Amino acid sequence: MSAPELKGEEFTVASPSLGAMTRKNNFPTMIFQGQLENHAEFNENLRKLVYAEQKKASTSKPANDIEIMEWRSAKNLHRDSKFAAVRDHLEAALASISSELHYSKDHRLKISSMWANISPSGSGAAAECRPGNLWSGCYCVRVPKGTGSMKFIDPRTINVMNPPKFEKDDKPRDCFTKVTFKPSEGHFVIFPAWLYHEVETNMAKQSGPAGDYIYISFNATQVKDKRSSTAS
Repeated sequence: MSAPELKGEEFTVASPSLGAMTRKNNFPTMIFQGQLENHAEFNENLRKLVYAEQKKASTSKPANDIEIMEWRSAKNLHRDSKFAAVRDHLEAALASISSELHYSKDHRLKISSMWANISPSGSGAAAECRPGNLWSGCYCVRVPKGTGSMKFIDPRTINVMNPPKFEKDDKPRDCFTKVTFKPSEGHFVIFPAWLYHEVETNMAKQSGPAGDYIYISFNATQVKDKRSSTAS
């Protein structure tokens, strides 16, 4: 099968000697964002659940060497009925993505792992991606002033090895090699699982729980939708 015709978002570029040229952007990196309305009470209950998970854990040490002083729970919270509400909200967002991207109606995006993170003042998380998944994301539960942003990094290494020079403060967004997501309470972000991302250092001035950045992370895969099979 031959490759499809080159398509993408089209722009007209002026060329004095050649006339008009077109520019078509292809292979986009899609990052979805959203906000849960009326989240204050919901997040307060979620905050208590996260601290309860930390308290019952056998250790509060980092789960692996990717984290920097950040605590992570077990990655099975999507199976815990106490966290069902946040899981359902996130899977509703994933369903919207499936529809937007015209994914197969016989399949759905399902959360395959979900865990809580507590990032105290002075901590963060180094760059990572999440192999074996289709989409990843996080939901912000508590965001103290000074919380670091989530940074997404262009995975095309050529852009790091031989970057072009741009006019100062005039770099087109389409040429960015890093973009940031500023967290806020009730906000969520969903991104391709292959996309490298990191959490910048939490610079909150408060110590103890008052300075904790709390968020829920998750991964999602596409699975056969048994509900649609049953309905048919």
